[in-house]
Amino acid sequence: DTTAVGFVDYSGNDYHLTAVSPYANLGTDGKDLGADIDSIAFASIYDCNAQTAIIDANQSENHFQIYPNPSNDKLTVSFHNINKPELKIFNALGEEVFSQKISNSLQTTIDISQFHSGIYFIRVTGDNQTSVTQKTVVTR
Repeated sequence: DTTAVGFVDYSGNDYHLTAVSPYANLGTDGKDLGADIDSIAFASIYDCNAQTAIIDANQSENHFQIYPNPSNDKLTVSFHNINKPELKIFNALGEEVFSQKISNSLQTTIDISQFHSGIYFIRVTGDNQTSVTQKTVVTR
């Protein structure tokens, strides 16, 4: 009976098996494999009420500037309205490739000559824990 087959439809599409479908009687609820697929849909629902501050991209320009962008050997970061910034650089995979705490300086120059070509994300966090992230490109 193909009408007894149920689907969890996350994308809003219409999925129904017909009587002539080659997959009509091949489904399992997972219990025969030691799992309960019906409980997975409910276990994947999360309620996130905590919200961090969201800063408009135009406002983030007031916090720090990156230049030149794109760059190939040295990158200068100038800070505005950020006390005791901590600077971290992440590659496109989200891996941290550089970290530096800056004290009493309005700018820093970073040697990126060993970085591979690609897109990097610079995150600056101030002493008030406000983080701003900007994108930069390294070319070779």
